[in-house]
Amino acid sequence: MRGATNLTFRRSSSRAAKPGARGRKPTLGEVVRPLPRTFKGKLIPGNDAHRVETFWEGKYEVVGLWFDSLVVADCPYVFSCLVIYHPKYKKPWVLLTDIQAGAETIFLLYRCRWPVESLPQTGKQLLGGHRSFVHSETCTYRLPELCLLAASISQYLSATSPAVATGFWDRNPMPTPGRFACALRGAIMPDFDTLSGVSARVRRKASVHVHLPKGILGHRRQRREAKTPSLTGN
Repeated sequence: MRGATNLTFRRSSSRAAKPGARGRKPTLGEVVRPLPRTFKGKLIPGNDAHRVETFWEGKYEVVGLWFDSLVVADCPYVFSCLVIYHPKYKKPWVLLTDIQAGAETIFLLYRCRWPVESLPQTGKQLLGGHRSFVHSETCTYRLPELCLLAASISQYLSATSPAVATGFWDRNPMPTPGRFACALRGAIMPDFDTLSGVSARVRRKASVHVHLPKGILGHRRQRREAKTPSLTGN
């Protein structure tokens, strides 16, 4: 997982800090600060890395600094911190992991996680899933499933269809779900009878729904029972 650049950890209790000349002996591990930071105009230096690894990604030399045997408060897990310095990025990456692997493997694994966020972003932001609210226990997991399904279909159609420019300023359009959604908003939907001629399973449901409450009024809410006040007296 990605961590903040100003995170501070401690070594595990098996590696407690060195006792000082006065006071009780420390029971917690020494403080580990992977990156330096500034606090109230003063520079707080970072700790030296426990080990350093370098690898090449194409023409770029990437440096990884390892900080091992780390813990945080109220967490029983022991993990490692990997600080990645890549020439393509202005700020270093602070990656937290419990996987016993090299710096290049951790770097590539985190890079592979980026496309995972594309489906939720498409379903929530582009298709309007963030504006939908449900209250039923069944709908709380059906709505995310529907958003992910619609996002998958949208990404597939946008990748297989020609790229559509959003305006005259879009000179090099890419086949993205956002541009595909903009093109659908301006399209004219065909008549329902035309769709029923394509497949016999598509038909208009002849049900009466005018009398049914819509939107927030359609939620089945139970009125709270009024509590009878207790009578006290002499």
